[in-house]
Amino acid sequence: VDGNVQRLFARLLAIHAQPKKAALDLIWNAASKLVKTTDRPGDLNQAFIELGSTICKPQNPACGSCPLKDGCAAYRLANEEAADSVPDIEDACNVCEPFPDSGSAVTRFPMKVIKKAQRREASVVTVLQVEFAGEEWLLMSQRPAKGLVFRLETWVIRLLYRLGLLAGLWEFPTTDLAEEEPGLPEQLKATRAVVKKALPQVASKEVLPVVVGDFLHLFSHIRKTYFVILVTLSLDLLPSANDGAKWVKPDDVGAMK
Repeated sequence: VDGNVQRLFARLLAIHAQPKKAALDLIWNAASKLVKTTDRPGDLNQAFIELGSTICKPQNPACGSCPLKDGCAAYRLANEEAADSVPDIEDACNVCEPFPDSGSAVTRFPMKVIKKAQRREASVVTVLQVEFAGEEWLLMSQRPAKGLVFRLETWVIRLLYRLGLLAGLWEFPTTDLAEEEPGLPEQLKATRAVVKKALPQVASKEVLPVVVGDFLHLFSHIRKTYFVILVTLSLDLLPSANDGAKWVKPDDVGAMK
């Protein structure tokens, strides 16, 4: 159901509930029944969309100009003269929630979405820079993505579906930590583990991490802090990268897919 139509029907029916399945089912059923009463369902649907976008707006709705106001439960609730004839919303609707205040404005509908608090996470980004044969190389790793292979007649089809945050994307080796605010020892431990896995021949004492800094990146549901650590080494032999990783020249990083 279009967002404008959801708002329109939430007010027509005075549905004060989170936009979850039970509430959306009520709106969908009501819209479906109305559509079935006309032989021009497309025009009716478009009329609902236009009404919601031009008259029944999120803020400052033009209720006085609305052709449906006489049958609108939210308008009746907002009308002080008719308020006594309207039952309590919780009694009239088994999916509705109590109003947070004593106001009576039409704009109380639909119920404001309660957003979940963003969870906090921390990761260590290890920039491993190696000088080999007069050239600089950077270690890049790919976020894991699960794949599915199946055979159809004589064709082999490979489907790749991505799971998890940034799945399938290339990045500097990134270690997700359990702590939200890891101390420097935990950060360095993560970096040393990355270097040891990529370059097992390098002695631990040769690894001199440099703390670059940290930055916050906001995802829709996560507050992610990245702690960046640089390790620079000079090698006589550059071993092959592990699975899911590769050595690339700095100028080629931006072209990785």
